[in-house]
Amino acid sequence: SEWEEQKAGVGGKGGKGANDGSLAVTEELHNISFIMKFEFQELLLDLEAITLPLLIISNVSQLSSAWASVLWFNMLCLDPKNLLFFSSPPVASWTQLGEVLSWQFSSATKRGLDKEQLSMLAEKLCGNQNSISWSKFCKENMPNCSFTFWTWIDGILQLIQNHLENIWNDGLVMGFVSRKKEKSLLKRKMDGTFLLRFSESCRDGGITFSWIE
Repeated sequence: SEWEEQKAGVGGKGGKGANDGSLAVTEELHNISFIMKFEFQELLLDLEAITLPLLIISNVSQLSSAWASVLWFNMLCLDPKNLLFFSSPPVASWTQLGEVLSWQFSSATKRGLDKEQLSMLAEKLCGNQNSISWSKFCKENMPNCSFTFWTWIDGILQLIQNHLENIWNDGLVMGFVSRKKEKSLLKRKMDGTFLLRFSESCRDGGITFSWIE
């Protein structure tokens, strides 16, 4: 048997392609081929098995971006052998992405995202649009922020897993609530009423505590 590796890159860091593209390391897809020559009496067969595309990273700091690539590929790619997927990644509808984000939360914790939380995220990421590009999801900084939407989401996931998992799973953290919605929810409530939502300005995950006094 023989071991072979196939990779696809279009230049940029980590790539040896002939073109002058700009794929990041976490966008370069690879697969591994297992090839065996089988011979029995007069029967000669060439057998081959190819893995699904995978990403190779050299530092744990690349893990978050690599996982974003995995999510986008699995959500939108129709051809599992398409190693050039990220040379021109398709856009996602909010319906598709919302479902994937809710799955991400339910798999990392025990609680997915409800309709109200997804609505807030849709407004934050998409505005009046119904589709989201790969760049807007995890490469371009959000307005008035120094980080991307995916960096913000991933930071919140880490915050929940490290510090808030019990109260998150119990539904005690509202989480994704806009400042405008927060004010309307607390308006005319009795003193001592409070809610917990995720900070929109904290890169690494933060919680905001709001109350009436």
